[in-house]
Amino acid sequence: MSRLKKILWLLPIAFFILHLIPRNSFVHSAFDRIPGYNMFVIEIRDTKPYKALKNTISRIFEEIKNYEGERYDNLQAPLIVEIAKSYIGIKYQFGGTDRAGVDCSGLVYCVCRDLGVVFPRSVEAQSHEGRSIFSMRELLPGDLLFFDYSSNNKADHVGIYIGNNRMIYASSDYGRVMQVRIDTHHYRSKFLRGKRIVK
Repeated sequence: MSRLKKILWLLPIAFFILHLIPRNSFVHSAFDRIPGYNMFVIEIRDTKPYKALKNTISRIFEEIKNYEGERYDNLQAPLIVEIAKSYIGIKYQFGGTDRAGVDCSGLVYCVCRDLGVVFPRSVEAQSHEGRSIFSMRELLPGDLLFFDYSSNNKADHVGIYIGNNRMIYASSDYGRVMQVRIDTHHYRSKFLRGKRIVK
């Protein structure tokens, strides 16, 4: 795209932003000194491109105002559990995000992706999704479990709760995705919080 075309594309956006600024502001006072500025603004506001741009941006602002956070409508607990079970036995691979190999957060990422849901990739980012559960006794199948192995009050490991005090996770020690019990001192002492990402 030529420089002239870029400028022409930016002009309506610039004038729309200018339109949002109160008329009594110093910005308009400065532009009012330009001969014909007021007439130009009046004329451009009557054009179809300007009105279309105004309507589009207004809709975007409305969606932002009504945004309530990410909603994972396709995530259902039974499906999360079944898909997580299908990964059991797959080898552990740091940074892996497919059935050739996964790490702990990669497993969660893949399970969500298999359900058609875009989910964060890193443990840290995943730990900020959904509703927090601070007691293991309140966990439900499909919840995520986050652990703090570094004792810095930050999530650095994640698994998927499947019920009956069991979770599925990718173990670097055993080199594969496996099912383990969480009602042990090891996991209870490292448990940071759970996250509920299903409705």
